[in-house]
Amino acid sequence: MNNLELISKSWFWLEQHKNDEIALGQFADLLIANKPELAKYRRKIILFLKKIDYKDVLFNGEIGKGKLEVDGVSCCWLWSAGKINKYGQFLVENKSDIYPLGQMTYAHRFMLFLVHPDFKLDSESEACHRCDNPPCCNPNHLWPGTHQDNIDDMVNKSRQATGINAGMGILTDDQAWAIFNDTSTQEVIAAEYDV
Repeated sequence: MNNLELISKSWFWLEQHKNDEIALGQFADLLIANKPELAKYRRKIILFLKKIDYKDVLFNGEIGKGKLEVDGVSCCWLWSAGKINKYGQFLVENKSDIYPLGQMTYAHRFMLFLVHPDFKLDSESEACHRCDNPPCCNPNHLWPGTHQDNIDDMVNKSRQATGINAGMGILTDDQAWAIFNDTSTQEVIAAEYDV
């Protein structure tokens, strides 16, 4: 059984044992057996597994505590600790010359590192979400991709900001269409819409 299958099939067990360091240590050893380069992160794996809230599942757009009847493969595992811009984040590396405060990483990237044979923490690959839920760490919802893959995924799902919601947008969609159809000069249109 690979790490993805192991974690996916163990979500209920992980919730039941999230405060049992010995059990989580044994689970971490199973992950390390499948991917030996994880060995230096053993302690961090245990801490990481403790910080996921396996019961706060997102299913059909609604958060429901304790919906244990929801299959562990189809629900989000929400990161319950520190977040930056909605993405779970935690300290992976101890202090060093390069990282005087320690190195932070995103929780979903660390999960993908645990389960995907080729994903590296220091790579430029991104951990993309199928579920589009930033704090989700369910390995079945994650896939490795480039930045362009992530952008293409966003566009294909129509999640990009447009119109007034775009970063520099100042016109509503209705105003933009009105300007497009307006036959006035540019100076008149600019004065009318204050652009």
